[in-house]
Formats: sequence, structure tokens, C-alpha cells
Amino acid sequence: MERTKVDIRKDFKPAPQLKKLYGYYLNIVFFAGFLSWYVPLILFVQEFALAFLFILFFLVYVFVAFIWIPRYYDTVFYSLTESEIVWRRGVWFKTTGIVPYNEHRCDSRTFIKKAEGCFS
Repeated sequence: MERTKVDIRKDFKPAPQLKKLYGYYLNIVFFAGFLSWYVPLILFVQEFALAFLFILFFLVYVFVAFIWIPRYYDTVFYSLTESEIVWRRGVWFKTTGIVPYNEHRCDSRTFIKKAEGCFS
């Protein structure tokens, strides 16, 4: 595996494969979590409400797959300083995390998280 050189105090992004990973997670949730109970239900109950439910879930699926995942990936940034790792992410709710580190003392870890959003 090839190592990537990261400059101190410059933002860097995660690997582009993160978008594909989130797509896999979305497919697992959609196919295992929704279709596992929806398909047997539609076979035994023939109603318009079930078709509407499928369309609604499918529209949410398309929204997440094609709009939210790329936008979320565009907001994820990491940076390294001499004393901490900082990460920022969030589409609707912005989150910043700071993890200080000391290369001489591995037993002292502190995690600081700051969240911003519609309700904060």
C-alpha cells in the first residue's frame, strides 16, 4: 500500500473510496432493511398505499445516493498540527473534532467535539 505524504497544517480529504463505501452501506440498509419486509408484504396485500410507500422510500434512497453522499464527502476535512488532529465534516450539521496527542506520552488522550446545526 502506498503511503501518502501529508503536510502539517494543510487540510486533506479522505480517500475517494469513502463515497463508494457509503453507497454500499446505503444499499445494505435499503435492500436488507426495507425490501426484506416490503416484498412479502406486497405479495399478500395489494393496495395503493404500499406502492406509495415504495415510491417514497425509493425517492429517499435516490436523494441520499446522488445528493447527500457526494455533498457529505465534500465537507470532510482532516488536518494535522504539531499537537493535535482536527477533523471537520457535516452537510446540515457541522461538526469539528480535535484529538490532541503527545508523541512522548501515549497514555494521555483527550477528545474535544464541537457541533453546529439548525438547533444548536
